[in-house]
Amino acid sequence: MAMHDLPVLTVVCANRKWTAVERSALAMYPQGHAAGAGQLTPLAELGPPIAYEKYAAASGGYGEAVADRRNLVPALRRALQSVQADHRQAVINVSCQD
Repeated sequence: MAMHDLPVLTVVCANRKWTAVERSALAMYPQGHAAGAGQLTPLAELGPPIAYEKYAAASGGYGEAVADRRNLVPALRRALQSVQADHRQAVINVSCQD
């Protein structure tokens, strides 16, 4: 985006777990290993988290990570400021928990 001077705001909804996989396993085998394990790390966890916002910053854009939903609107405002006033790309990396 920087190379082509495209001031684009991208919001990444960073899902950290395949909840559908976990719920399906628990529904199919409610007394199985998955139910007693507490989490399905090799099957359902999507970690470690990726810092997508740092890719934007590394290429001259604006990047910010948001973990608390109360911080989302202020982060979006800062990103829009960067896109509109500074004419830079921006990435907001939103951590989405189940």
